[in-house]
Amino acid sequence: AVLDTGLDYTRDAFGPCTSPGVPDECRVPYVQDFAPDDGERDEALPACDDGTFCHGTNVSGIVAGVAPGADVIGLDVFDGLGAFDEDVLAALDWVVANKATYNIRAVNMSLGSTAFHLASCWESAYSSPFASLRAIGVLPVLSSGNSAYASGSFQNGISEPACAPGAFSIGATYDTAISGSITWGPPGGQCTDTNPSGDRITCFSQTGPTLGILAPGAMIVAADIEMGGTSQAAPHVAGATAVLAAARP
Repeated sequence: AVLDTGLDYTRDAFGPCTSPGVPDECRVPYVQDFAPDDGERDEALPACDDGTFCHGTNVSGIVAGVAPGADVIGLDVFDGLGAFDEDVLAALDWVVANKATYNIRAVNMSLGSTAFHLASCWESAYSSPFASLRAIGVLPVLSSGNSAYASGSFQNGISEPACAPGAFSIGATYDTAISGSITWGPPGGQCTDTNPSGDRITCFSQTGPTLGILAPGAMIVAADIEMGGTSQAAPHVAGATAVLAAARP
């Protein structure tokens, strides 16, 4: 289950889908807007270089590529201003209620606030939902955050809700070597990697004592969209979780 900006199920990465679950070969059995329904399959975000739909579709495409035998559920928790707790929590409640129906084994949440936590944030509103998910065999997989240099210099700590107990937080590495310099982030909070090699940690990736694992996050092409971030690292782990669950239920 991918909680994100939506999922454009018509792309080839998800099979020959004319609508969710149709035909049988479609790998997207269900989608739902938990934020106000924008009438679109995926939300347009400034991060989309071509100005069209991308984030949730790219994230879902990564899951589908890592776990070719898995289906992907698209739960849209974003509106034009971002993702709000009430919508995200409602989507998690849906996952708990429908876990058995769809055999859900992982939840991907490539989202979070700009924060820097060095310890588990027990006060988080996500502590109880994540405990409920783990109790029924669903792993909450979350991006650790892209704001390591938001203040102009490196700051340790991961974002929320990746810091919540029960979350498996994921930082980003380069998938392959990139020649030249690549700069990340807005003015005043930028960092630059020069000639990064494969498996090198990206400069933007938030980290800390509670970080779960690192995974490929830059640059990742999925569903015909190229993006980079801890948002792209997390679905590699969510997809791997589905593969492992299939091998060892």
